[in-house]
Amino acid sequence: MYVYNRIEFSSSRKRRFKYEEGFAGHVWSYGETVLINNIKDSSLFKGQFAPKHEYGSILGIPIKWMKKW
Repeated sequence: MYVYNRIEFSSSRKRRFKYEEGFAGHVWSYGETVLINNIKDSSLFKGQFAPKHEYGSILGIPIKWMKKW
């Protein structure tokens, strides 16, 4: 079994995604956990959103933040 784990706080703080843009934007707009079993078959990973690393599956979990007023 091969595992690829990419959690980098510094890079995530610098990245920006538009609503419904790429995988992160899709997870944001969907609002629920998203599992893609084979990214080669997904339209979310084409063109400028093609992966730069070799991995087959991806799991996206939206983090909901609520401001306290």
